[in-house]
Amino acid sequence: MAIIFSLMMISALFATLDIPKSDIIFSHKKHSDLSCVDCHSTIEESDKSEDKNLPNMDICTECHDGEILPGECSVCHIDKDNPQASVNPKRDFVFSHRRHLERETECFSCHGDVNKRDRLTSENMPDMGKCYQCHEGIKVPNYCELCHAEMKLRKYHPDDWLHAHQYLASTRKEKCIQCHQEEDLCQKCHQGDNLFQTTHPLNYYYTHGLDARSKEKDCLSCHLTREFCNTCHSQEGGKPLNHSIPDWASGKPGRHGEFAKKDMELCASCHDRVDPICTWCHRDRNPGKGNDHNIHPSGFASSLDKGPWHEDDGYFCYECHTKGPRAEEGFCGYCHRAKD
Repeated sequence: MAIIFSLMMISALFATLDIPKSDIIFSHKKHSDLSCVDCHSTIEESDKSEDKNLPNMDICTECHDGEILPGECSVCHIDKDNPQASVNPKRDFVFSHRRHLERETECFSCHGDVNKRDRLTSENMPDMGKCYQCHEGIKVPNYCELCHAEMKLRKYHPDDWLHAHQYLASTRKEKCIQCHQEEDLCQKCHQGDNLFQTTHPLNYYYTHGLDARSKEKDCLSCHLTREFCNTCHSQEGGKPLNHSIPDWASGKPGRHGEFAKKDMELCASCHDRVDPICTWCHRDRNPGKGNDHNIHPSGFASSLDKGPWHEDDGYFCYECHTKGPRAEEGFCGYCHRAKD
């Protein structure tokens, strides 16, 4: 449930600034012959994002005086009997219109095609991607505190973000890069066994097997388990629990054969070309005859001339008969070898 909530919060986290609902009727397109500062006269001195830079009635009535242009309330207000002023939304970041105008930044650079719009949308409000077009970190700085002076992780990311962020990072990584621009961003947490990192709890190295068995899909969201697991388990000599069964490798036959017959591919995921495989131990005492009962059933040799391995080069026999101490003879050489 927490992950679902986090995913719902993702959209809000990366949305552009909203245009608040308002009682005001206004078309920028119909006023495109005016300059922005004719109506938004306070922006030239505005140093705070929370400043209300929307025109008041005194600005509007300079033109809408009832003579030059209509001055009825219904021209600008949806509810003419109870007209309301524009709502000033709360802005909790650092921004100065004055400083941007001093740099001769065009209003359209941040607010897009406002002069062509009858009704503005959130697309006419800058998002971080728009900011980074200028704040690229060289000519203009782009460190987080420049705009987010009191940054707190929870303020900009929802609860359970630590684990839920994987879903956004894999599909919309460009959004992450807007703030997290370090090349080794992911590696700061996702490295080694994470004993001292934040992705997994302390000593997860010793307890991760419990999650690996019960929450395999969670592991798959970050790790390609077969390759990832084998890297550590091969180096550390880690073994699956079933390898500790009495008579696992010894006995006639060893218990491991039962598991190998059920899922040879699972065995091969660890016991690949580098590790011991079947033919290191299971060798015909009389090569070419198929007479080792630990490998082949009784009478197996009599069917050698019509087995499916002749037509199917992916047959499971190839798992053993192209590896091990006689691999140099090739698959066919196990049976069709030159007589000594």
